[in-house]
This record gives sequence, structure tokens and C-alpha cells, in this order.
Amino acid sequence: MANTIIHKRSSTASAVPTAGSLSLGELAINTTDGKVYLKKGDGSVVEVSSNSNHSHGNITNVGSIGLAANAPIITTTLGVLTTGSFGSAANTFCQGNDSRLSDARTPLSHTHSAADITSGTLANARTTAVSTNDASTIVLRDASKGFSCTSISGGNNGLTLSGAVKILDSAVFAAGTLRSGYYIQYADGNIQTVTGTTTGTQYGYAVRYDGTAGSATTVIFTNGGLMSGSTAFWHPDIKFPGGVKPTLSSSGIDVITFLNDGSNNLAFVGGLAFA
Repeated sequence: MANTIIHKRSSTASAVPTAGSLSLGELAINTTDGKVYLKKGDGSVVEVSSNSNHSHGNITNVGSIGLAANAPIITTTLGVLTTGSFGSAANTFCQGNDSRLSDARTPLSHTHSAADITSGTLANARTTAVSTNDASTIVLRDASKGFSCTSISGGNNGLTLSGAVKILDSAVFAAGTLRSGYYIQYADGNIQTVTGTTTGTQYGYAVRYDGTAGSATTVIFTNGGLMSGSTAFWHPDIKFPGGVKPTLSSSGIDVITFLNDGSNNLAFVGGLAFA
């Protein structure tokens, strides 16, 4: 006949055996809770098994944290896991369909100090006032080849710019092939070229100058003598030294420089009939 080993046991829920009721290494069972207890070498009683309904912190034996579905996870004191919440406040989470994630966030109108700009290209520079005695280099350029300056002053360096100052780049502007109506505009560039022809529309004057105070433009005429105006070759507001207006070469290169002193459009010959 087989022997049956029966351990100490109790059917009282949550009952735990005392150290005095067990010998070293002896087992005891709570038949209601389904738990087994053991007396260790140090005399303490420990649980060596448990039923399936238990948890580890906020994590249940089936892996659940909290009761809500699709909730974010966050840690609390000492890194304990718990369920968090979605929102815009501190310690909340942003969901994947949150409009803030797709917001382009176009910058609002604001200003920066000169020290903030350390690289890149300025499409349009605007200076209201500069005053310094230190050596400085100012480089200002935009798509229209210049800039408008309200006031720039420099003490010991003698730099003074004011009003509508135009600083142009060194590119050569080609006006094309014309018979008449060549309207020299200083904003097109410091150096311009034009080629004369006997065909095309004939306007009142072959050449005129759109001068602004402080402007200076050098024009290289190729076969300029072929150009003609129905009234005159040179517009009357262009003044040459001694009132002598030059005749350009019909087959050759001539150089004329135009400038404006604030009241007059002045011109002088740089050279005629370059071979």
C-alpha cells in the first residue's frame, strides 16, 4: 500500500505559518490560497509558490498596466511603471495624430541682432545707423545690385554714406544692338555695352542718361556712329566739356563716361575709335 505524505496545512484564507510551528526545511500549505511556505536556515518563513492571480508592482501576471486601452506608459517615483495620459501639459504625451506634429510652425515676424547672423546670404540689407571709430568692412548686396542707405558714419575712418546711395557690382550690362532710344540707366550697372545699327525703330534721341546724384556709368559703344535719333544723337541734358558733343565711330569702339552731380548729367570721352 502506497504511503501518503501530508504536510502541515491550513484552510484559513491568508493564514501564514509561524516560525515556531515549522522545523528547519519543513513545508506548510494554505489550501485555500494555494500557497506553499518553507522555513529557511535563518529561521524565517518564506512563500515558495503563489497562485496565478498576482502582480509585479503595477504589472499583472498577464502583462497589464492599468485598465485603459491605448494608454501611454510613464514612470513614477523610483522608476515604477504606470499609465500616463495624452495632452499638452507637462508629463503628458503627444499622440501620433496630434496636429502639432504636422504644424509647419512658420516663424512669426521678429528681429535679430547683428551678432546672431553668422552665416548665409542676405537678400536685402537695410542699415539705419552705424557709428564707429574702429576699422570695419561693410559688404551689402542684393538682387538689384545695390542697397538703400539711410545713414552710415565712421569717425576716424572717414566713412560717411547718407541718403539713397547706390553701390553697384562690377558686372558688365549688355544693352544689346540698338539704332535709337538707348536710355542709359545707372541701376543697370557701372559698365554697359551697346552696339549700333542702322535698322530698327528710330526715337527722338539716340542716347540719353538717367542720372541720379552720385551715379557714374561708363558705356562702351561698338559702331555707335551707326545709331541715330530723329531729333538729335545726344539728348540735350547731357553736357560735354566745352559743349562739344563727340561723333562716335561707325566702325570701331568708343568709351564715354556719364555721371550726375545732383543737378547735371555730365559726360566725358574716355577714348574714340579704339582699334
